[in-house]
Amino acid sequence: MSQPSDFDRALKALQSAQALTGKDDREEPKDKHLTGKIFTQLIERNNLTLRTRIKRLARKTICFSRSIELHEKVIGSFIEKFMFY
Repeated sequence: MSQPSDFDRALKALQSAQALTGKDDREEPKDKHLTGKIFTQLIERNNLTLRTRIKRLARKTICFSRSIELHEKVIGSFIEKFMFY
């Protein structure tokens, strides 16, 4: 009998992770899923605000984060301040 490949092990882990997260429980029913131009405009407005207010999202050479952890903390703190205060 052959050993399971890396792909088989990764696929099995992914399937068990999806079962643990309850992804299917969070899906919106088709009749409640909102689509349309106004929703696209709101999402793009948020993206533009983030790009203009956080330089590290718009520039590649200056204002970049040296570590992913710092990058996530800066963006997370901005979103927390911008959205909740």
